[in-house]
Amino acid sequence: MALVRSTIGAVKTLITFDIRNGTIEQAKSLITKPAIADMYKWVPIADLPPELAISHIDLFIRSALVKLNAGLGANVTDADKRKQAIILGTARAVITELYRLTPTDLIPGETVTAMYVYTPPVGDAAAGTIAVAPEQTDAVVAVLNADMNFTEAEHGVMSELLMCSVGLPAIQGASLMACGHHYLSEAGEKSRPLYEVIEKQFWKKGGLKTFLEGIEDTARDLLWHKAGHPVNLSLKLKCAVDPAIAEKIRLTGSGSSASRLPAKESNLKAAETALTLCTNVRPFYECYKGSMDCSILHDAVNLASVFLPASLITADNNGGLPGMDPKDWKNAHTPAWVVDRATALRYVDDIMKNNLDQIAMAFGFFEALAESAAMGSTGTAEQTLLNAYSLQKLRNQMAASYYLGREAYGDYKAYKANERTGGKYQPVKAMLR
Repeated sequence: MALVRSTIGAVKTLITFDIRNGTIEQAKSLITKPAIADMYKWVPIADLPPELAISHIDLFIRSALVKLNAGLGANVTDADKRKQAIILGTARAVITELYRLTPTDLIPGETVTAMYVYTPPVGDAAAGTIAVAPEQTDAVVAVLNADMNFTEAEHGVMSELLMCSVGLPAIQGASLMACGHHYLSEAGEKSRPLYEVIEKQFWKKGGLKTFLEGIEDTARDLLWHKAGHPVNLSLKLKCAVDPAIAEKIRLTGSGSSASRLPAKESNLKAAETALTLCTNVRPFYECYKGSMDCSILHDAVNLASVFLPASLITADNNGGLPGMDPKDWKNAHTPAWVVDRATALRYVDDIMKNNLDQIAMAFGFFEALAESAAMGSTGTAEQTLLNAYSLQKLRNQMAASYYLGREAYGDYKAYKANERTGGKYQPVKAMLR
């Protein structure tokens, strides 16, 4: 008798690599996500060309309504089910067309059998035809055949939801890179700012604001989490890091959707933050005869940014290399083993680890400076650098260096006060170039 196996979910199809003996180039993300509940699974329209999805948005909405009716039951009003179906169906129609999604772009375990079938135009016919798929119950057929009689207000809502959805696969990919989740709603989570900026552009006024009143959190879960969840993770991650896709999203008019794209690896973002910190602190160090040389970090960050992410490398772009001649992109600091983005990021990591004490000291100095500057004005020191987790954690990791930086700010203040007492001032000399 054959052995009975148990269902193990998404990990069953996971393609791994050899961590012990494999190369760094073989390493890849092993992020897998559990399947969403059945009522949120993707309902395709069989044989519908993806470029026709938005013009058939009503079918996506009706299909979603069938699943929501079955899953939500009597606990949710018909009006709220309708709203949820509009959100889910609109978003899926939009990303199907804009990203030309086909069945191979969807996770098999998160799709269900089509409820509609499209037949291409025959002969001189201007358009194809749509029919309800066979083997549906009478109750389901009734919903699928019913005119939803969308109101003018709902038409406007669909237009606004369209703009909210244009960057969805890329933004979910960026969220996965940042925290391993499609969407986390809690304040302070790295995922939240990716979506919050879109809400500020589209949710705070007009018909969408009225439409979402009372169901804001449900709408966030549907739009930011459920709608794109069935799309393959690899597609989302590739979209997230592609500068061309970020620019295309920006050109749609949904600038907020592209505001944090293309996404970058967390260690590169931390290095960029550290570089910004050091650049801000350096003039103050120099004001009291100190110095700050961050050229090696600057060069390493620039180098890592030159290489293409692995998901974008093709035979047509030189394998992701910035140039055939290494002298075009290497400098005196660059180790010989830096040959691609992965090794460039390892080089960035090495520099960051070697200089955590200096970065912690600079953060202590900068934080003390910000607190002092805020005392005479707002009483707060809300700045991006001060809120960066990669810097905040240095308070504990490198406590001695951090507090040394705070003391150094005291020395800076004393030095400047002494200069002023003696009538010495340092005039500003600026030239834009």
